[in-house]
Amino acid sequence: MKNTKKIAFGGIISALSVAILVIAAYIEILDISLVVTVSLGIVFMEIEYGTGASISCFVAVSFLSLLLLPSKIPALLYICFGGWYPVVKKYAERLPRLLEWVVKMVLFNGALGAYGYVTIAVLGLVEPAAVLKITLLIMANVAFVVYDFALTRLITVYVRKIRNRLGIK
Repeated sequence: MKNTKKIAFGGIISALSVAILVIAAYIEILDISLVVTVSLGIVFMEIEYGTGASISCFVAVSFLSLLLLPSKIPALLYICFGGWYPVVKKYAERLPRLLEWVVKMVLFNGALGAYGYVTIAVLGLVEPAAVLKITLLIMANVAFVVYDFALTRLITVYVRKIRNRLGIK
C-alpha cells in the first residue's frame, strides 16, 4: 500500500510539474518563477518518500518537459537547476556551514554555466555582452541565496505545520 501511495503521489507531482512548465513555456516572463514553484514538488517528494522517489520524479518531469514543451527554456531551467537542487540541498546542509555554502555556490554556478552553454551553443540564443554577463551572474547568485533561504523557510513550515494535516504518509 505504501508503494502505491508513493507512485500515485509521484505521478501527481510529475503531472502538476509538467503542467506548470507548459504554462512557463507560453508565458516566458514567468519561466524562472514557475521553475522555482515546480521545484517544490521535488521538495515534497524528498520529504515524504526520500531521495530515490524524488530523483525518479525529477527524471520523469525532465523527460516529459523536453518532449512536450513548445519552448525548451523552462525545461532546461528545470533540468539545470530546479529539479535536482532540493535533493542536493538536503545533503549539502549536513556539511559544516562554510563548506555547505561553497558546495551550493559551486553547484549553482556550474549549473548556470551549463544552462548558458546549452542555450547559446545548442539553442542558438544570442550571447550577451561581457558587462551584461557579469551583471546577470551577480544577480543570479543573489537570487539563488534568497531562493535557498526561502526554500529553507518553506520546508520548515511544511514539516512543522502542514505535513501532519495532509496525512500523506
